[in-house]
This record gives sequence, structure tokens and C-alpha cells, in this order.
Amino acid sequence: MRSPYATGFRYSTALYSITDKEPDQLHRVNHLRNRARKAGGASGPDGSIFSRANFDGSRKRDQEFLARLVEGWLNDDEGIYSLTDFLVQHTPVHSRKAGAVGVVTDYPLNESRSSYRWHTIIDLCHELMHVLAHPDLPAAADRIQAGQIVQEGFVEVLGLRVLQLAARRGEAVPDERLAQGSLERRKTPPRRSQTTATPATPRRRS
Repeated sequence: MRSPYATGFRYSTALYSITDKEPDQLHRVNHLRNRARKAGGASGPDGSIFSRANFDGSRKRDQEFLARLVEGWLNDDEGIYSLTDFLVQHTPVHSRKAGAVGVVTDYPLNESRSSYRWHTIIDLCHELMHVLAHPDLPAAADRIQAGQIVQEGFVEVLGLRVLQLAARRGEAVPDERLAQGSLERRKTPPRRSQTTATPATPRRRS
């Protein structure tokens, strides 16, 4: 797949299992910081936590303070550390630098196979938009108050649009499937006879 910002990207060589990868500390901090940004920016009866604390996500010193805060949580609380590891390993992720996309490979107990597959397809569309986004987008999002909306919200909308286009193409040409950035004629893979069951967890994206 080629665009002005991504050249030679192929999903067939970019995919790996985030579930099988041991998280590192930087990944833990980034994941927990993203979740803290979402929770802190959520509106409440008295405004958001960030607004009451005079936190400005576009200020460098506030960004550094939040990073130190969540790193302290990880170092001081074994429960938060273990839970963050689990969430990191069950959250789809992308790396522009490495040109890779990590997907969840555990099968949840409370979800049908069909639903699980569709969720995985939605995740692939979402992470693809991250890969194709302008390389300056993350830095630009950090310079504004609601950077999470820009970095994740727009990507989510575009990813769902890609899914809609692919679904329409699939309805028009049933024997074609979206693969490697283009529509290639492929047979539907057989169902697995056995599936490893794991505890259910809400899907999140990075």
C-alpha cells in the first residue's frame, strides 16, 4: 500500500500478536497515560478532572507531570502494574517507525466467533489509518488541549469509513476479500475446530 506518507506497507508482513509480546515500561507508561487522558478529560457535573486541576494537555510541563504520575503508579502498585500488562497485551497497537501492527489473538469467552472476527477487522481498519496518517500528527495532537480526540477520534471515523467501503465492495463481489491494501481474490479461510478461551476484556485501541 502506498500513500504520500506510507510507502510499501503490506499487512501480510506487518502483523504480529500483541498478546504474545511482553510489554516494556515505555509501552506501559504510554498506555496508562492515554487512558488517564481519556478519563481526565471526560466531562462531569463539575467539569472534567483536568479542568478542575488546571491541567493543560498542550503544556510540556503538564505532559511530563502526567508521565511521572502514571510511572509512579506502575512502580508503587503491583495491581496496577499487572492490570496494565494485561490491557497492553489486549489492545491493538501500531508502530509507524517499525511499520508494524499488533492485534489481539486471545479469543474472549463472551463473544461469538463471527463478532470476534468483525471486531478484528474493525481494529485492522483503525490501525491502518494510524499507519497512513501524516507523520507529524502525534506531535501536532500533543500541542492542543484535546489531542486525544484528534489523534484517535478522527482515525476512528476514517477507519469505519474504510470498513464501510470494503463491506460494500464485498457485497458487490462476494468472492473477493480485502487483503494487503488491495482487493485480492481469496478463498474464505476454514473455521478453526478449536479456539483457546481466555477471560473476556473490552477492546481498546492505541
